[in-house]
Amino acid sequence: MEETTYQDDNPSWLQKLKNESWEAEILVSAVAIFAIFKSFAVFNWICDLFINKLNPSQYNIGYMITVLGFLAFGILGALFVIHFGLRAYWIGLVGLNSVFPDYSIEDTAYSKAFTEKMLKKLPRLQNSIKNLDEICSVIFSVAFTLLLIYCYLGIFGAVYLLLYNLLSDFIPSYILLAPLVFMAIVYSNQMIITVIANIKKFKENEKIQTWYYKSTIWGSAILYGPLYKNLLQVTMIFGSNFKKKKALVRTLIFMLVFGAALGLYKLTESNFTYLLGFYKNEDQTRIYNSYYSTNNLEKSLLLTPEIETELITSNTTKLFIPIFDFEISAYEKSCSLDELPTTNEEEKSLSRQAYLTCYLENHSIFIDDIVQDIKIFKTDHPITNQFGVQTFLNLSEFENGNHTLKIVKQKKTDDGKTWVIPFYISR
Repeated sequence: MEETTYQDDNPSWLQKLKNESWEAEILVSAVAIFAIFKSFAVFNWICDLFINKLNPSQYNIGYMITVLGFLAFGILGALFVIHFGLRAYWIGLVGLNSVFPDYSIEDTAYSKAFTEKMLKKLPRLQNSIKNLDEICSVIFSVAFTLLLIYCYLGIFGAVYLLLYNLLSDFIPSYILLAPLVFMAIVYSNQMIITVIANIKKFKENEKIQTWYYKSTIWGSAILYGPLYKNLLQVTMIFGSNFKKKKALVRTLIFMLVFGAALGLYKLTESNFTYLLGFYKNEDQTRIYNSYYSTNNLEKSLLLTPEIETELITSNTTKLFIPIFDFEISAYEKSCSLDELPTTNEEEKSLSRQAYLTCYLENHSIFIDDIVQDIKIFKTDHPITNQFGVQTFLNLSEFENGNHTLKIVKQKKTDDGKTWVIPFYISR
């Protein structure tokens, strides 16, 4: 059978484009670095959105999307920063090469013996220029490939999650989850076949390699949609040239690990731990800074109730309790609020009062384990602009010293939450 060969001769216009591509690369890298590091704030907002909108039973999905987003953009940020630095260094070497084509022994400022020994240790200038150009081009292509993958999967995941929540009241969950289960089975099957097909003794097995090919095509088409050919093209170029460019691939893997570390570092600045359910195990013997409004001046989302300060010098203090959007939906069902008529102003007024009554029924306030008779008002937090209820606590009957405020959310909406906020009265 005649073997197919691939020619490496490029048209003159393509070769010219390759020679000048560095200009576009360094410009795009600079813009991408700025955009990516700004995008971390967007992922913080997305994390807060999941906390506010999703039912806690879906927090694990929001957590996975958030973590993958930070990892993907951390890797992209690291790749573009490294690319920008290496490409700038490459420009310097090219400029240097135009003035000094190579090392010189005759015109050296050092001794001839020292120069000869150093030249045996140092790489040739032409080789450094060529190697740097290769790695910069590879980094650039890998970065944009990862960007395509994440953008597609991110959009697909967001649309799927939105449709699931919109249709969950009308269609059974097992039907809505069927596409996700199917994708998981296809992807798991592809991973298993990939491992088996790349074992040395099976690499020449025609049947296994055919199944490997089919599973890769179908798995990629399902996972990456219309982009699968473009993404397979890049992975095949890397895979088919792996043996002659192992050092390049190892360098790239190191950069990916570095980028993942950057993404995880940025992740710690978000509220991702809330999506893991850590709020259920808050240490009630510990003082959390978020309990006091003086510490929340730069918060993007308030996750706990707050009072004005830990040291109270008057007979009253203000208490704000955030209510998330998913909680409002649960209250509407448990209190039948969505069935109330609102055709005229009187009915609207009664509906508003019914909401307030429902919120009050689902929140209990204690000071030193003494239940408080309170009146609440709906409001938006002045810093985070999130919805919640506010009340004013009368402390005139309590002596100076240490006290505890306990807020309990009832179990009608989720697993219930309890916060214990220490404060000190000093009049």
